[in-house]
Amino acid sequence: MSTDYRRGVQTLFDGEVMGERLMLALHAVARTPHEARAFAAILQLETHTKARLRVLLLRHGWSLAEDADLSEVPLRLAVYRATHWRDYAAATATRLAGVVERYRAIAALGPPGDQDVLSAVVEHEQALVDWAAAEARGEDGLAAITRLLPTSLHPHRPLSR
Repeated sequence: MSTDYRRGVQTLFDGEVMGERLMLALHAVARTPHEARAFAAILQLETHTKARLRVLLLRHGWSLAEDADLSEVPLRLAVYRATHWRDYAAATATRLAGVVERYRAIAALGPPGDQDVLSAVVEHEQALVDWAAAEARGEDGLAAITRLLPTSLHPHRPLSR
């Protein structure tokens, strides 16, 4: 296994760890119920994707430590608080488009047996771009996120008794 691939998978995992922490922080300060629902759904997707990446880490005997650099979280929170929702979403779509390309390059380094997880990570990031672009246009982009979640993980699904 190449060092570049190992570092790449760590980058993917760290991205999900950071995404979880960011969504938790954003959910806590959400300005509207719509924004809170979006952050909750994305949090579920981040957690689900992180769990899938653990499979690769375990498969290759790599660390499961969640020691991602979280120093950007306060800045991202400040930007959200200072920005209109549609502008925030547009900036997010632009930022994440670059992430999708980096993640595609990492996925290309992986062996065939890892491609199911790697493809899911790329699809996850593309869904975030699609969600943010829809929100920037004033549309509800939540379906881009929830379509990737198992039904049992939908954050706004009524709980059965």
